Amino acid sequence: MKLPLFAADDRRVLNVLTRSNAAETAHEAASTFVASALGSGQRINCAEDSESVREQASAPYSPINTPNLPICFFVLWQGSRAVEIVRLESICMMECSWERMDDRHQLDDCLELMYALMQYRHEPVNRRLRKMGKHESMLHPDALQLIYHLARICHGRILEIGAFRGGSTVAAAWGARDAGNPKKLLAVEQGGSLRQHPLATRNILRSLKRTLARERVADLVMLLEGRSCEPQIIAEVNQALGTDEIGLLILDADTGVKRDLDCYGKKLIDRCWLVIDDYGGPPENQKRLPTKTQVDELVNAGQLTPLGYYGLGTWVGQWRRLTTPPGR
Repeated sequence: MKLPLFAADDRRVLNVLTRSNAAETAHEAASTFVASALGSGQRINCAEDSESVREQASAPYSPINTPNLPICFFVLWQGSRAVEIVRLESICMMECSWERMDDRHQLDDCLELMYALMQYRHEPVNRRLRKMGKHESMLHPDALQLIYHLARICHGRILEIGAFRGGSTVAAAWGARDAGNPKKLLAVEQGGSLRQHPLATRNILRSLKRTLARERVADLVMLLEGRSCEPQIIAEVNQALGTDEIGLLILDADTGVKRDLDCYGKKLIDRCWLVIDDYGGPPENQKRLPTKTQVDELVNAGQLTPLGYYGLGTWVGQWRRLTTPPGR
């Protein structure tokens, strides 16, 4: 395995330091420091650093013999301050993305997202998203924060497919509202029920509407009830957009990534932001493999540009328009 080390500019020089999953009382203070620096409140047990690993990690793209090391996670440092903890699974997924980054702008975009996420952790909106997301979303708080950020900075309209209870919808609505200029937000949800789950609900659509009303964003969201591939829903989306285009697309309904891009790809601006959940995650997640397969195929075809993986396996990237839309 190779660990990519970045040096985009002086303020964001990132070094990679490995930690093991063994608990060492002598290092509890260091663990608390790491957690405090991240602002997560989560204590992390870690053993003493291996000097040999640090020497290997000091050179860009240097191989590390991971089978011989009980590595649980990586700590990314900015100067002397820990700024991010990344699970080994996420590092493996990101490595595939980094190897394809032959564009300096792509690498800069990736680092900008990481830097923005670090900055948001010190702002009140991060606490609000965490509190709301705990009850209304399956997404990791980092994924919700990025949705807020992308909704805030994107050009064009926002389309979400698979709103569920409304956690990500609220995050996007808050971001669009805080941008200061009106942005139309469309959310597609087919409804149904979910049982035997911490976020169980007998009526998904009813829970979604309650969430939007409680968070006072119902007037910012156009809710479309049905499946994203239904002709009626496609027609309603196109009618609502008119001549406008989509600048942020959130996919978290099922495994129909290619299907939804076929339905709405012509309305996406070039370099439209994409957030696709279930790219990673535990093996028992049945959505993971088909989602990852489709995303990887689109990346290899040059249709998608990967910019990182966040939380529990949420893919973040951009859409590349390969052909000129009709009438242009």
